Amino acid sequence: MEYLPYTHKGFSGKIANSHEDPEYIDAEVEIEFVTKYRHSSYKGSILRYMSGLDFSCNNLTGGIPLALGQISSLRALNLSYNHLTGKIPTTFSKLALLESLDLSHNSLSGEIPSALIDLTFLEVFNVANNNLSGKVLDMKAQFGTFEKSSYEGNLFLCGPPLDKSYAKVKELDPTPTQSSNESDKKCNTPYF
Repeated sequence: MEYLPYTHKGFSGKIANSHEDPEYIDAEVEIEFVTKYRHSSYKGSILRYMSGLDFSCNNLTGGIPLALGQISSLRALNLSYNHLTGKIPTTFSKLALLESLDLSHNSLSGEIPSALIDLTFLEVFNVANNNLSGKVLDMKAQFGTFEKSSYEGNLFLCGPPLDKSYAKVKELDPTPTQSSNESDKKCNTPYF
């Protein structure tokens, strides 16, 4: 079992950009594992097959360390309800076993990395209430199952399953620019 439940611990500051291997716990210890919006308790040999990292509801600041994308055994990652900034690391696409990713309620910006479409085990994806922009990933494979609640609260994010088209998002932009680059064309298909 590799699960670090540090939710509501009052941590503040930046997340270190390196990690140490957590100590393994005794298999007879009962652990509450929160993933996929469920709170469940586990003990015994099943714990050997579970790994997660929960730093939700703290006061973490700064960017998400790229090194988190190198923890290949991770099945659940919850960094919600912090003050994280910057972009969602593309290295998260290397978390091949990831089933639950919650980055909601932070101040993340930029686009959702298209490489995340490779996370074929992902059942829960929540980036709501950030400052993300651009087009939501194509509604195919597992990303076809995520509802608009996974994306809401990002003023400049558009495309299905959201009700906003690129044109509507462009009207809301407080600093419109004259540009003909590719990013301006990412949400030009109308969605109602």
